[in-house]
Parts: sequence; C-alpha cells; structure tokens
Amino acid sequence: MDNEKYNEKTLAELMEELMAGQGLNIDKLGEATNIPKRYLLALMENDSKNLPAEPYVRGYLLKIAEVAGVDPTGLYSAYKKLGVKTSGKEDSLPSNRFAIKKPASRWLIPAVLVLCLVIAVSFKIKDILGIPSIEVNLPETALIVYAPMAGIEGRIDPKDSLELNGEPIYPDSTGAFSEQVPLEQGINTFEFKIKRFLGRETKIQRQIIYEIGEEIQGDEIIE
Repeated sequence: MDNEKYNEKTLAELMEELMAGQGLNIDKLGEATNIPKRYLLALMENDSKNLPAEPYVRGYLLKIAEVAGVDPTGLYSAYKKLGVKTSGKEDSLPSNRFAIKKPASRWLIPAVLVLCLVIAVSFKIKDILGIPSIEVNLPETALIVYAPMAGIEGRIDPKDSLELNGEPIYPDSTGAFSEQVPLEQGINTFEFKIKRFLGRETKIQRQIIYEIGEEIQGDEIIE
C-alpha cells in the first residue's frame, strides 16, 4: 500500500488494520499497551472528544505502533486530522492500574507512629502501675513443722520490691528468693509485701506452726 493511500485513511481505519494484522482485539491491545479501554474505543471511533490531551494520546499511539511494529507517524497524522486537544488545567494523566498507590492520607504515617507509641506506653504503664504478684512455697493453710528453722522460697517480678515482716528481701535477677527463718513454738505469721514502682502494693500472709516433737539423742528418746 502506498503512502498516499495510507495517509488518506482515518485513525479508526488504521487502528482496525493494525489490530487485524496482529490478531488483536480491543482487550488484548489494552493489556499489551496498558491503555484504558475507553480511550482505545475512542481511537477506534475517531472520537476526539473523549480522548485526553494531545501529549497523552501521542504516547498512546507510540505504544500502539510499538506493539504493531509500525512507524507511528501515520497514526499520529491521522489523529491530528481529528482536531488535536491541547492540555488544559483540568487535564490529568490517566491512572496506571499497575502503579503503586499512594497512601490515601498524609496522616497515615503519623497515625501508625501514634498507634505504636500508644501500644508501647500501655505495656510500660503495666510494668510501672500494674498490680504486683508473688509465688511462694508456703500453702494458704497453716503449715505444721517440727524443726526450729524453715526455708521460704518464691518468686516475684524482678522489677518489684519485696519485704518479709517489714524486712527487705533481695531476689536475684530473675526475681527468685530463698530465706531461712527461725521459728518460735506455736504459730509464726509471715507477711509478704510486694510493691511496684508507682504502682499498688500486694500483701499476703502465710503461717507456719512449729510443734516441738520427739528428739533423738544417741540411743535414747527424750520426750
């Protein structure tokens, strides 16, 4: 086909020839060029009113020519015969469906930072203002023993402080503690007071009953 006849064809006729030559339909051409289907339909119908401004259409024609393996000059010349639409203040580049979307709001990142801060502060407040607890090897009911010394063991949060009958106890780095305490005959009461920094106190009491039993000396039993 000579150039004169080529130049006499409308944009729609050229588009139809190119698509037929490549075995493309409107959907496949859209996938190959990433051009919105509404603009491809406008090109196929010589509908310049529904096309964007000239710089964008020129880019579309370049993509179409590249896919079809032809010189874009003929396509562009046919398009100019439709009446070129210049850019205006309301013209915008059609969105790329594969482009990474920007956040919907400029406040997204600050909001995420604030949320992280709130979560961190909530955990910190729990450490500072929460209710302390204690684990101890003495039962809630009175424990009866027959020796003048008793071993008291337990564990608290290492960030808390501990007193036993008003005397400070110093747990190790894991919060574990162990004390040997003397007993008097009868009921011995032990009060544990655990305190968290700027937080509440927890107090519990446990009792040990020391009963003097039979003692063995040599081969004799002394009552």
